[in-house]
Amino acid sequence: MKAITVQEKKERLIKIQKCIDLGMSVEQMSQFLPTWGIPASRTKVYDYLSEMRLPKKYVDKCQTDSRQTHHDYFIFWSFIPIATGFHDRGLTTRSLEKGSAVEGERFRHDFKFCVDDYLYYIELQLSDLAQTRWRQKIRQYVRYYRKIKRPFRVLFVLDQHGSMTYVRSHARAVLKEEGHSELNLFLFTNLGELRKADNPAVQRIWWSVHGGPKERISLLES
Repeated sequence: MKAITVQEKKERLIKIQKCIDLGMSVEQMSQFLPTWGIPASRTKVYDYLSEMRLPKKYVDKCQTDSRQTHHDYFIFWSFIPIATGFHDRGLTTRSLEKGSAVEGERFRHDFKFCVDDYLYYIELQLSDLAQTRWRQKIRQYVRYYRKIKRPFRVLFVLDQHGSMTYVRSHARAVLKEEGHSELNLFLFTNLGELRKADNPAVQRIWWSVHGGPKERISLLES
């Protein structure tokens, strides 16, 4: 096996630090880091952490995903298979953020990433939202689009029991109210579909706002 250079090692450690800052566990890092070209079994991740000489509290925090909130656990559980799916098609995720304010706005996304120059947001919904809150969340993204005039996708991931018909109907209503009926900003799936998919970036597990109840698309064709 070819030894890596000092510079390559430095770049790897910077990427691992990014994963730590996001709050990934060792297990999650071992699944995700190969999409950034870093071989990463659990043992190897622990080796990297040891070399970084991090304070014990940071190492303890990423020992297991049981230390994460329920919401954060499922955010990574949703994102990592998507990132792996893009990687399998030769595409790399970058510019990762979790729970930050959307640029220039007062609301926060759950997760953000880019593939090439294309921007994605993930919104995870594990509990029921009232009609007004669904519309508020969707409206915020529509107005953000109007402001930046740059295409992006918001990937809504519902729990297994979330009503796809319900949320898509509210998205259509908001788009109409905002004068963007044909806009295709939003895609929807649920945890059950993500769990079954071998490649959630390629497989048609995503409902758009405009398609029929059985009509689904992949992220690569959206």
